[in-house]
Amino acid sequence: MQDLTKNKEVYKSIFENPYLAVYKKAHDKYGAKVHLNLFYEFIPTDDFKEHTEYFNLTMMTDKFKDEFKANSDWLKLAFHARSEYPDMPYKNTTSEEITEDCIKVCREIIRFAGKECINDTTTIHWGEVNREGVRALRSLGFKSLTGYLTFN
Repeated sequence: MQDLTKNKEVYKSIFENPYLAVYKKAHDKYGAKVHLNLFYEFIPTDDFKEHTEYFNLTMMTDKFKDEFKANSDWLKLAFHARSEYPDMPYKNTTSEEITEDCIKVCREIIRFAGKECINDTTTIHWGEVNREGVRALRSLGFKSLTGYLTFN
């Protein structure tokens, strides 16, 4: 999303972004359906040396909204977490915390890609969320969680 925003004057299509281009090719060639889980914000760290600028979804351009909508039958977007760090952010979450983070992400997805792109399935960052968090996600309309979830 950061690259699409950075190159909004250059790109005529979201599929000029190299990451999304791979998915478009897989869809066109094999009928692949793609689900992307999104962070609300990117905070630069030493782990991501090629990305040095802060970015959050409120900064995402809406220039490509019609194209996202046009591809929403196979390209879906969903909440993943507020950010890459901390690890396991929802292991001991409150319903208020995960609800706030999820609403922020989904509100921005609707703004820049349309509600058609929102998926009712997600993978929570690190695949770990407590019962309170699962209940909060269900109340927000999520029907399933995927990943490497286990019961404790």
